[in-house]
Amino acid sequence: NRQAFLDRALAEETVPFAALRALRAPTLVMWGARDPWIPVAMADTFAAYVPGARVVKYPNVGHLPMEEAPQLSVRDARAFLLGGR
Repeated sequence: NRQAFLDRALAEETVPFAALRALRAPTLVMWGARDPWIPVAMADTFAAYVPGARVVKYPNVGHLPMEEAPQLSVRDARAFLLGGR
């Protein structure tokens, strides 16, 4: 598992963002503003390819918002899943 992770992390391949345009499911992009691995600007790039995607950025949160800010991320996920109710 560790070797597979390292192989994947070190792979030099292009992300096929264009394929994301085919998604039709409601999509919530949750991103830590202090992600040390993937810049927060990628949240907007990712969402731009997914029709109707919504972006939530968490200040002072790193790569794993669901672990680093569980109360905030569950609040936002719940609101998203309930359609804003």
